[in-house]
Amino acid sequence: MYDLGTLGGTQSAAYGMNNLGQVVGTAADRNSELNLAFLWQDGKMIALNRRLIQKSGWKLWEAWKINDSGQIFGSGELNNSQRPFLLTPVP
Repeated sequence: MYDLGTLGGTQSAAYGMNNLGQVVGTAADRNSELNLAFLWQDGKMIALNRRLIQKSGWKLWEAWKINDSGQIFGSGELNNSQRPFLLTPVP
């Protein structure tokens, strides 16, 4: 077992890992109020919401799976409605 850390809050949970060692899941923010989807790689946890285009309208809550191409599947909110998402990395 390995401690991945948090996004400043008190808890996190890992849900998926690929063959490259990248991990995805959800973590509380520094106010421990919100769960945010994260990607952990190279020893760092990254809030996926910070990687979105500004004003996209998305709030990414949980990242469930990641494949070896780096595509991430999870759930979030868009226009006040819960929705699934698929993120595909851009080189």
